[in-house]
Amino acid sequence: MNRRHFVELAAASSAALATGCITPLSSRWHLWQSTSSIHFKSLPLEQACERIAGLGFTDQSLA
Repeated sequence: MNRRHFVELAAASSAALATGCITPLSSRWHLWQSTSSIHFKSLPLEQACERIAGLGFTDQSLA
């Protein structure tokens, strides 16, 4: 990691904390993971969805 990358990362982290996009680790938080069928573009959509479901992903609304 060079100095420029470190400064960019520090600035982005500070902005995310300031805007509430992320919270400090001391508070309770949940890790949300996502994926896309593009990772399985060589497969038909149905098979891609089956593979994604097999990895443990579920369809959950953020609403």
